[in-house]
Amino acid sequence: MRLGDVPAGSRENNLNLIRLLAAVSVAFAHSFALLDGGPHDIWNGLANSGAFGFIAVGIFFGLSGFLITQSFERRKSWFQFLEARWLRIFPGLFFSCLFTTIIISQFVKHQGLYAFADINNWRQSFGAFFFDYSYLNGVFDTNPTHGVNGSLWTLPIECRMYLFVLVFGTLGLVLRRYLFLTFAAIMLVCGIIHFEPVTEHVWPVLFRIKNYSFSYYSLPLCFLTGMLAYLFREKIRLHIGVAMAGLIIAYFFNHWAVVCLTYIYAAFTFGYHPKVYLRRFDFKADLSYGIYVLAFPIQQTLIFNGFLIEQHLFFLLTMICTLPVALVSWYGFEKPGFALKGRWVFFRKTALRRLKTS
Repeated sequence: MRLGDVPAGSRENNLNLIRLLAAVSVAFAHSFALLDGGPHDIWNGLANSGAFGFIAVGIFFGLSGFLITQSFERRKSWFQFLEARWLRIFPGLFFSCLFTTIIISQFVKHQGLYAFADINNWRQSFGAFFFDYSYLNGVFDTNPTHGVNGSLWTLPIECRMYLFVLVFGTLGLVLRRYLFLTFAAIMLVCGIIHFEPVTEHVWPVLFRIKNYSFSYYSLPLCFLTGMLAYLFREKIRLHIGVAMAGLIIAYFFNHWAVVCLTYIYAAFTFGYHPKVYLRRFDFKADLSYGIYVLAFPIQQTLIFNGFLIEQHLFFLLTMICTLPVALVSWYGFEKPGFALKGRWVFFRKTALRRLKTS
């Protein structure tokens, strides 16, 4: 089948399962990195100069590029597009900040009930997460890695890519697919060969990314790959054998560009191909985002409190602690956020009507 044959709006796919596995993979990789203070040779050696968790993040960005471009094409206005993106990112991030503030004050600083009346706790956590999301002074300083929530470094890049789709889409450059294909190919080649006029000047202007490193420039390219997959969806054939062969090639020829392209293609194939649709695993709750933004501070808190156990067991403990909190995030914040889509437009139109009639 071809990617363009997937019915618009169809829910019969494995995307939720793939995103869940990707989020769990990030937590798995962090179980080694946070305990050891560095990458683990066996699991983190799957991508050249990268980490095992990066493959999962690249899949996130590839799927996101596909779905966000689809969303842009279907939305009636830029306001609706931004509303949908805000309601997807912010509720879960807000709960992550709230939960992290609580666990740090209670299980790291041991402040008791007085912590909730200390405005500095809330100001520090929310300010740090929205502006400098990696570290808080004096928090986890005794851990092998000092970050509070290192997973959040990808969110600003994700949000910049949303704005990239909005701006270039509004200008009509995104949906002119061959022009966009040329642009993406140039960006990919320049990234691979590190062509400085592009990577040092064009790159920061387009994506607001000034840190030229493996992770920072490859994630936008994963997103662009997903965008191209949507724009050329009627030409992309999803073949299970080709996807498996690509994964084998990526394992032995582990250049980051090959890894990104093959794993993203595999994600589309196993996500949309009807022969591999796993109805039993089509979960109603999408816990992937919650796990992604919550697992890291939970792992750091466990380490701070002396749970220095074997890495695989530590990962299992991480999941036992994270899954219930991710359920709270989904049912208490993320899902209600989805229900607000379109409400702001309705309220705005109602207010404008009342102003005109008054």
